[in-house]
Amino acid sequence: MVNGRLNKIQTWLFPPCCVLCNAPGQADLDLCLACQRDLPWLDSTCQRCGWPVESAEKHSQCGYCSNKTFSYERAVSLLEYRWPVDQMVRELKFEKNRAHARVLATLMAQLLPFHYEQQPLPELITSVPMHPRRMRQRGFNQADLVAKRVGRLLNIPYAPHVARRTRYSEPQSGLNAQQRAANIAGCFECDLPRHRSIAIVDDVFTTGSTAQELSKQFKQAGVEQVHIWTLARTL
Repeated sequence: MVNGRLNKIQTWLFPPCCVLCNAPGQADLDLCLACQRDLPWLDSTCQRCGWPVESAEKHSQCGYCSNKTFSYERAVSLLEYRWPVDQMVRELKFEKNRAHARVLATLMAQLLPFHYEQQPLPELITSVPMHPRRMRQRGFNQADLVAKRVGRLLNIPYAPHVARRTRYSEPQSGLNAQQRAANIAGCFECDLPRHRSIAIVDDVFTTGSTAQELSKQFKQAGVEQVHIWTLARTL
């Protein structure tokens, strides 16, 4: 009751404003309806890797996945990593624009249930950990901001310290798939009591090297199912 009144007062004092065009936003979302519709949504995707497929194939695996082994059960990306999403992610990561984290996390929480339909959501949610050195440089973990909000909106417990980055690695940008896999190998350790399922949140899915390495560690720790949730993926 009190929180509801506080939210109404806050909305009245600071009405939602679109982070992309400055038009009036929607209720509890700093994004106007027109800009939301124009985002590069990934509507029909492979049930396993999240790659775009024809709508008729939405509930099946793509040809690539049928010949590939993953350490995670499912990867879901909401948007294609192109304008304006790429700009929003860069401004979040490097300019500390936390408004983008709130907007993108809210959209993720709203749409994930539609991707799962009748399937249960994971029991826990966490984020890709950042090495302490990188954390000192940047000051915050953008995936952590998104994961916290998604967990709160979906009522999924957030587990912030179940994985850690034990080795510093160079940024993945600019590396090919083979280089990315080698760069991230052996970077993670996980400490999690046996759970049936966990979702790992990150900003962008590129080659899946980080997802593969981290989910492998969770599997070795005893987690039965690992899901990868990313805001966007490169195509």
